[in-house]
Amino acid sequence: MEALTKERIQRHAKGEELNDLFQPMLEDWKGNEAAITTADRIAEVEQAVGAGTDGPAVSISMTLYYLVRYPHTFSQLRAELDSVLSPDVEVAPWSKVKNLPYLRACIDEAMRLAPPVATELIRRTPPDASIIIDGEVIPPDTNVSIAAYTAHRDPCVFPDPTTFNPSRWLARGSDSLRDMRSIFIPFSAGTRGCIGRNLSILMQAMCIATIVYHYDFALKQPKWDMEFEEWFNLWPLRLPLKVWRRDAASFPRAPVKML
Repeated sequence: MEALTKERIQRHAKGEELNDLFQPMLEDWKGNEAAITTADRIAEVEQAVGAGTDGPAVSISMTLYYLVRYPHTFSQLRAELDSVLSPDVEVAPWSKVKNLPYLRACIDEAMRLAPPVATELIRRTPPDASIIIDGEVIPPDTNVSIAAYTAHRDPCVFPDPTTFNPSRWLARGSDSLRDMRSIFIPFSAGTRGCIGRNLSILMQAMCIATIVYHYDFALKQPKWDMEFEEWFNLWPLRLPLKVWRRDAASFPRAPVKML
């Protein structure tokens, strides 16, 4: 990332205008040099590339894995997609899939079980005051954190917590859904929450909708379990799948319009 960042800085210095998100790190809106150091530019690029690709890629892989691992969820999602998409559409448009409740439930449930950032995101209490967290007095200048992986498996909030069950997110207006939403932190929360959360959901929804609608899948073994490597991200190591194009005869017929 450092080499790429410096290369773009050099291109800008030679007069090239970069029509992308890097340009505001070089010039402000008045055309003056942006008040940002090279080190900060490199850090921003690393954050944008890492968070913009690694996180959604992990989530898309895990959503597909769980859908294939639990075939009834795959069938239910396919039926929902059949109601809004047609075979001539190669990429599912956001306008068609953004309000599909079961699709969003599948994405949320996969991020619950396998949050891309599963480790603790550390916060620090104020340097001059104690605070109370869940009834406990925390001294000043103390690191506090919670792991999404652990919070998302609390059986008091998520019954049968290790099972992939997207339908749990469809209980609209219920106390259980409010409790789940209050604990659900795949993007962290508060002022330090992921700035790209909405873009991530868009990417996941369009990608999952497209591949589930157009393709069929099978695991190497019906009960094959995903293996992970834990760093800052929760990395799925491999996903061996048999993939084939959906049989044209399985697409629903277009409704006949009555004259």
